Amino acid sequence: MSNSLSGITPNIVIKAPGIRLHFFLEEYFTAGVSEDERRQALSLAQKSYERDNRNLFLLDTCLSGIFGKWIEEEQTDYRLYRWLGVYQSPGTEHLKKALELKPDDQISITELVDVYLRGIGYVTHELSCSALLCPVEEAIEDLKHAQHLIGLIDDKYVQKNRQGLCTKYTELIDVFAKYDQLKPKIPFFEWAANEKGLDYFSKKQ
Repeated sequence: MSNSLSGITPNIVIKAPGIRLHFFLEEYFTAGVSEDERRQALSLAQKSYERDNRNLFLLDTCLSGIFGKWIEEEQTDYRLYRWLGVYQSPGTEHLKKALELKPDDQISITELVDVYLRGIGYVTHELSCSALLCPVEEAIEDLKHAQHLIGLIDDKYVQKNRQGLCTKYTELIDVFAKYDQLKPKIPFFEWAANEKGLDYFSKKQ
């Protein structure tokens, strides 16, 4: 009896997580990969993404497994790199590859923007201790990449949302870069409040 993904839907994965189901699905995802199974795996990835269930353990493990196996056989399908980028963390290189193959893929564009912005969110979370967790130049470069990609987003609501966050982080990094150059003897937020005004930082932080 040939393997098939028929009947395996995101609902089953969502409603019945567990180790036994994991191994059951893993068998289907990693045995012989037929065209029908590839099609269904892509459908599962799409539906799970639309339902915002991309972080579930089973989807992460199983979909990464099948797409990883598939990509060994075929390196020209942007969808494989896109979903590996979505379901693996941080996914940066896979998303870049997806956009190299299909520069206007909206999911890859938005996901890569989010990777950059999450990264900036992480490296700035210690600014209350006057510490940026990466070189200033690296943060500026990532924000430039994010800004370029934001301009390629078709959905105006999504674009506006990411633009607002990118602008906030860009302003924050610019202020910290000046602080880092001057190296004052007071904490960053105290210096920044004096430099930019309390209203600025009450809105931005």
